[in-house]
Amino acid sequence: MADKLTQFWSALQQRERHTILAGALLILLAALYLIFDSIWVTRTALIDERADLLAEQAWMQDQAELAVQLQNNCRDLRIMSLAARERLNLLVNRNGLAMQNLRVDDDAYSFELRTEDGNNILQFIHHSACQGFSLSALTISREAANAYLGRVEFQHEG
Repeated sequence: MADKLTQFWSALQQRERHTILAGALLILLAALYLIFDSIWVTRTALIDERADLLAEQAWMQDQAELAVQLQNNCRDLRIMSLAARERLNLLVNRNGLAMQNLRVDDDAYSFELRTEDGNNILQFIHHSACQGFSLSALTISREAANAYLGRVEFQHEG
């Protein structure tokens, strides 16, 4: 087989040999280009993905720090011996509010609160959340210089 190739090569003219060598060199260069191009594209994609992942990691670390700050200060001080309606009455009294028009439908509660300080209503909402009430709707309006009306709807979650 080697003899046949040597005879074939010897039988070729000089320009034919150069043409075959040039073609073989071009095929080799094309093969190297295809191999290294795919490696380069993959490398570039990985570098971009790494940059994105590092940015996401930094964002997640920032969010973790923020999440620690957002933890509520509810202590598990639920007044379990009282029924939900009694708990609401107790929270209303604790926050210096006056409750009116209480409507109860299964575990849904809606009512109005009156106070001289609108912040008392917000504090009441916080205390209610600590007692297992989920706020469904809230509107606070100013009726006079020192009179606020809050319309509240809660769902009780046990």
